[in-house]
Amino acid sequence: MTAWFAILLSLALGVASHAGAAPLDAKAIAKRAVACGDGRVQLDALGDIVRAEPIGRRPVTEVVQLFGTKGRAYVFMVPGDHCYLLPVKGKPSVIKGSFAGGATVAYGLVGDDCMGGGCPSAVSFKSTDDKLVDVLWLGADCTVLEVNRIKAFTDHDSVVASCYGSGGADVGRSDFLLEVIDGKLTVVAEAFAGIAWYQGYEEARVCHARPPGRIDVVSTGPAPVLDLVIVPYDNEAQRRAAPDWQSGGCEQTVVHQRATWDATSQRFALAPKVTYSIAHKICHCEPRPPEPR
Repeated sequence: MTAWFAILLSLALGVASHAGAAPLDAKAIAKRAVACGDGRVQLDALGDIVRAEPIGRRPVTEVVQLFGTKGRAYVFMVPGDHCYLLPVKGKPSVIKGSFAGGATVAYGLVGDDCMGGGCPSAVSFKSTDDKLVDVLWLGADCTVLEVNRIKAFTDHDSVVASCYGSGGADVGRSDFLLEVIDGKLTVVAEAFAGIAWYQGYEEARVCHARPPGRIDVVSTGPAPVLDLVIVPYDNEAQRRAAPDWQSGGCEQTVVHQRATWDATSQRFALAPKVTYSIAHKICHCEPRPPEPR
């Protein structure tokens, strides 16, 4: 959490940790939130600030929801004395399902306060009556965030959040499996899916490649098993051990690693063994357009 926000909340707001606590001082929070990225511009878009509320079981030193006359936003406090203001606007990625914690809708939110090739991003859960169940900060590295439904546990749906981040000329994708743990949205498994690229594959055509990695469900139940399909760009040992390492083309080598739900840690535990395969048909190719004259 940021030092200024902790001091603000503990000394100026008098917030209790139980129901019936004193209301948050929305004006004071908004004044401090000017320091969050391009906070002044973002706050102006909300209109006059009218109230602030805590979110689910998150402490107010982690995230607060601000309401204005024209919109609302999340104020996130992250380690390293940083804060981010993420307005809820535009057309976020949306998926419906029967999620844990009573949620029925998940949203993938990306802000427009982007620096260094990434933007503030988060996933929020809402119930059928439009009540905010929880919101999870996913960092400031996404340019696009997609949410999809997956069935790992038999009694509810889970969410896979796919974060597309700039990797120079190309875009990489990281997949995060989200579950509600102790009332909070939590990342319980993740996989780097690889790089999406566009290039002239040969003289007569151009190709678009999708990242070959993903999170697959091998078996469902109280202890589900996943297949994490990963492109090990940053793992030199795994690349050297690959029987046939291919990268950058329309067929790429991927690593498969099983992960089983561990009820004690409430996270998917990785198996030590990995296997390799070649991801085929990851490109969509089309004739190269004629050069303009």
